[in-house]
Order: sequence, then C-alpha cells, then structure tokens
Amino acid sequence: MSSDSLEVARKVDVIVPAFREARTIRHALDRMVNVFNQAWPNSYKIFVVTDGSDDGTPDVVRNLGLPNVEVIECEINRGKGAALRVGMLQSRAEIVGQLDADLDLHPETLVGLIDILQDRQLSAVVGSKSHPRSEVGYPFRRRVLSKGYQVLVSMLFGLSVTDTQAGAKAFRGQALRQALPNVTEQGFVFDLDLLKELHRHKCSIGEGPIQLDYQFDSSIRLVDVHRMLLETLRVWRKG
Repeated sequence: MSSDSLEVARKVDVIVPAFREARTIRHALDRMVNVFNQAWPNSYKIFVVTDGSDDGTPDVVRNLGLPNVEVIECEINRGKGAALRVGMLQSRAEIVGQLDADLDLHPETLVGLIDILQDRQLSAVVGSKSHPRSEVGYPFRRRVLSKGYQVLVSMLFGLSVTDTQAGAKAFRGQALRQALPNVTEQGFVFDLDLLKELHRHKCSIGEGPIQLDYQFDSSIRLVDVHRMLLETLRVWRKG
C-alpha cells in the first residue's frame, strides 16, 4: 500500500445500520474486518448503529470484542435513515462510508468506492447496481422496480446517478456534515434526501460498481411501494 493510501486510511469511518441482525451480524462484521484490515490496517472504525433492535444485536456486537468496532445503541426503532444519521453525526473522519449490515453487499465494494472517491477527488461516490462493472444477483421484479424508481428520481431531482438506494456509499466528511442538517428523512429515502442536499451544495457525486448477492427472501408489498413514492414526493416538495 502506498504512503498516500496510508494517509487516507485512518480517516475512514464506516457506518453500519443494524436492525434485528443478531443472527448474522457476527458473520457480517467478520467479513468487514477481514477486508478493512487489509485495506486500511489499524486506521478505520466501524460504527454499528442498532436501530431499536430487540433481539440482542447490540450485545452480540459487544461480545465480539473487536477493537475497531463501536456500538451505538438507539432504543427506539426510527428507521434505517435515522440510524445512518446518528452514526454519521458521531463520525469525525475525513472519509465516511456506509454499508448495510446484511450479507448482500461485499465489503470490498466499499473499499472500491473509497478508492474512486480519492482518485477522482469527488465529494461522494454511490454504489450503483446499474454500473457496467457491477456484479448483481437480483430478482427480475426488483430490477424493474429499481429501474423505474431511478427514472422517477432523475425526473424529479436531476441527480446524475443511476442508483440512489444501494446500501454502499462513500463521502467526504466535510461535505457530509455540511449537508446533514437539512436531511430530515428517517426511512429508506434518507439516501435520496442526503444526495439531494449534496447536489444542492454543488458537491461532486460519482458512481462505482457493487458486488450484490441478493440473500433476503422478503417480498416487496404494494403498500411499501406506495409509501416510498409518498416519501420521495415529500423530499421533492421540500425543495
């Protein structure tokens, strides 16, 4: 690893929102630590933000005793976006990454996004399922819904990204902390709200490939689609 990479490395904090992940969080953190130890040895921190988990997730994480991992416990479940916000506000790093706690996204994805952030001198890099180098195992129905949603986002917000919702992103800490005060969403459109604010502050936003291995078996209900559309329109009306 070059001296430039080492200089960047300690400035990395990774925010991992977790809700009822007691069964899989050990495996997920093992994967993250193994990858991050090689990418940024002794120079990163993982903030696991447990979002009102009632299954013992915080205790599982604490009992692992991992020196680079800190638990932030939120007693009330407010949503993934709220958990991300709590972790991001806690971070003081020059580079802040976010990564889902499930096993769908490989931690190497985040390392690659941060490399792009550095190489291209961007303010933010979002992982995209539509990137030509992405490796995505994804059901057809979810592909269609995802594509349709991103077309809507492009029309409403003019964002130059093809995927706002993938659970891997990297930010310059300064740009992130500048945008966060105006980000009000607490659920799954938090990502969109944040990217909209970064765009409003004229921050440069790029995209990078992801490695996605779809593992959860939940289905998307019509009510979930309806709620997300309403939340998206709420972000748009906020201006």
